Amino acid sequence: MIRQTRLPFITLLILALSAFPQLVLGKPVDPSEVERLLSLENGQAQPEDKKAFIAKQVDKQARLETLQLAKGNQSWGEFNPKWKPVYERVHSDLAVALPQMNAAAESRRKNYDADIASHLQQSDIDAINAYYKSPEGKLYLDFSKRINSIFNSATALLLINAINGTKAHAPSETAKPTEEQTKNYMRMLKFSHGFQMGSGAVNKDGTAYGAMLAMTANVINSKQPELQELYNQYSNNLSHFEAFRHTDAATHLGDAMNAANMNMKKNSGAMADSYKELAKDRTEWKKLYQDATVN
Repeated sequence: MIRQTRLPFITLLILALSAFPQLVLGKPVDPSEVERLLSLENGQAQPEDKKAFIAKQVDKQARLETLQLAKGNQSWGEFNPKWKPVYERVHSDLAVALPQMNAAAESRRKNYDADIASHLQQSDIDAINAYYKSPEGKLYLDFSKRINSIFNSATALLLINAINGTKAHAPSETAKPTEEQTKNYMRMLKFSHGFQMGSGAVNKDGTAYGAMLAMTANVINSKQPELQELYNQYSNNLSHFEAFRHTDAATHLGDAMNAANMNMKKNSGAMADSYKELAKDRTEWKKLYQDATVN
């Protein structure tokens, strides 16, 4: 006769929880919930017709790229008879490159959302949703959309200047923000997704590392009027917004975003390859422009 051995209750409990972790963690968070939350904060919902969206991107980017080949040549534009063949080459190359870059970005976004979701519990999502539906939460979302828009548009301008080989317009001495204004603007910019993503790691007190400080200085210099307007409207609400960001649910989301940002930087091969190909194209466009305008 085989003797039956009774396992202690605590051992059985540990085995059960190991086999069914959802008993501890609850229902896994759907990455689409993360996408929705981030879209609410940054105001950038995914387009329904992606093909039409990419086609518009190609048209817009082709014109911008073709204009930038001139670097200040006032005689260069759609009115120039030599513009069309250069523009058509740029447009043709971008029609191939941008869909590939968008596909890589879409894959990265999905992995990013899934990574964030893996660090959260449904209770975090529910708590954040409840806040967003509150009167204060609605103000927070408006503020968040606008600070993200300010940060994104300023950094896009920096990228254009880098491509074009030009420098951003520096404010005059009288237009420079005061120390107090800079402190206020930095306080708001810490809410932006770009600040978190660009810094890579954020201390508990909210300070950033490395080049992020230089980038935020450029954002402040180029977007001071918009920042001041936003501060005038929401200065009395900032402490409440900061209190929300320090709640358990919002802290969990922030920590999950930081972890996902670090992982995304480590796995950026496809995007890096796309940008390398685009750099090669730009070299060819520059040569084509020079040949067209010299001859």
